[in-house]
Amino acid sequence: MEFGTSGGIDPGYLAVQVAVRLPVIAVLVTGVVLLMLRRTAVTGRGGGLALSGLVVLLGAVAVGIIWSAYLPVLAGSGPPSQIGLASAVVGGLLTLLDAVGLGLLLAGLLVLVRQLADARGSAG
Repeated sequence: MEFGTSGGIDPGYLAVQVAVRLPVIAVLVTGVVLLMLRRTAVTGRGGGLALSGLVVLLGAVAVGIIWSAYLPVLAGSGPPSQIGLASAVVGGLLTLLDAVGLGLLLAGLLVLVRQLADARGSAG
């Protein structure tokens, strides 16, 4: 991949970006599938929060892949200071998405744990 080309995103470079993030994608997709399979047991606010968190985290991964694949195209298209500023803005957005996604996931799991504890307490 030649940096600074204006030919668009190189499919090979995009594939590398996906491959690098594949473990995280696999874990997040597995989490979504498990929550969907247990939908009858994981109902209400807890399940919704956890699922929302996983979806936000998947969105952050997708944005990160697209940004990483597009960055070489930007390398020759403007002054380094503008590219640095764009990288900082995208990095901040990705950090915010990660924080929101993890917060939703954690909140959902805490609600589910409380629901489980309440269910066990009322059954005993």
